[in-house]
Amino acid sequence: NAEYMGILYHVYHLALFDEFAAARDLLLMSHLQDSISYALPEIQVLFNRTMVQLGLAAFRAGLIDEAHSCLQELSSSGHIKELLGQGVSPQRSSERDEAREKMQRRLLVPYHLHISLELIECVHLTTAMLLEVPHMAANAHETRRRVLNKHFRKYLSERGPFTGPPESTRDYLIAGARKLAAGDWRSCCELVFSRSYWALIGNWPVLKPLVEHAIKVEALRTYFFTNAALYDSVSMANLVQMFALSESDVHAVVSKMVIAEEMHASWDQHATAITMHKVEPSRLQFLALQLAEKAGNLVENNERVLDIRNSAFNRGDPNARGRRRRGADGGPFRNDALAGGPDNSDVVESSFKLFRRGGGGGGG
Repeated sequence: NAEYMGILYHVYHLALFDEFAAARDLLLMSHLQDSISYALPEIQVLFNRTMVQLGLAAFRAGLIDEAHSCLQELSSSGHIKELLGQGVSPQRSSERDEAREKMQRRLLVPYHLHISLELIECVHLTTAMLLEVPHMAANAHETRRRVLNKHFRKYLSERGPFTGPPESTRDYLIAGARKLAAGDWRSCCELVFSRSYWALIGNWPVLKPLVEHAIKVEALRTYFFTNAALYDSVSMANLVQMFALSESDVHAVVSKMVIAEEMHASWDQHATAITMHKVEPSRLQFLALQLAEKAGNLVENNERVLDIRNSAFNRGDPNARGRRRRGADGGPFRNDALAGGPDNSDVVESSFKLFRRGGGGGGG
């Protein structure tokens, strides 16, 4: 336990002074994250606080993906105050457990060591916005979407009948994410930077232009994911004017998207424009392909049910083969399941159930 505490305090110290790479390497080499669930509660609280400091250090270094990975699990738990040793979970009088409450109070850290929960929420939602919004735009037509941050996606989809002005930190960040999805990066920056908790970051005057540049880049990527199918070509000058980026930044972002096959386009060096290649299916074409796939599944399930019924019919009666050739009354054979007889309804009904289970959740 003393060794674990020493490692965590060392990592905490390195992260506090913006040495993210050294702190991350030390934590990974210790393999402490593999056995932390079996450690003492005091060590688990210190580990959670260390992970938060690692996430904040990554954000101060401009590492959006790493900061999101460090903060996602704790911020999405709903009990971050208790996990950081900065509060006691409220309990009803009927369900009050004195032993548990006493243990939680024993794990509390002094007030001057508290980490701002609002700052943690600001950093977590900002990193989730920069990662999730372009991902949602790139996979808008996919039925089985891979979700990067489930809680952020849930917050983004929650809209009441009357949407008022934002009030809490989460409301401001979610409103900024909606503006980013629409390509309005200026409104997004105003909403994100309006919170006063950013001043708790020591190098915020230096970090703010980096975050603003990241928002512009993700707005450009989201714009291409959403509207690329509507253009034959896009001028470099228009993109520079719309997103307030330099030509080198626009060229770098578009080239990365083309190399990663996120966008099918090519550069026209003479006209300084981007020529689009129409290879992605439109929304209507995607729904038509989805319908054709479901119809094929229906036919396949129907044939499978018929094969099961025919095999059971052959096993049950040794004279079935002769009756299949002649029919029961000496006439030509008539399969009720295929000819629409009394046994056809349950076959179609079972096939329809299989179809509903197999592909009923898609769009269209």
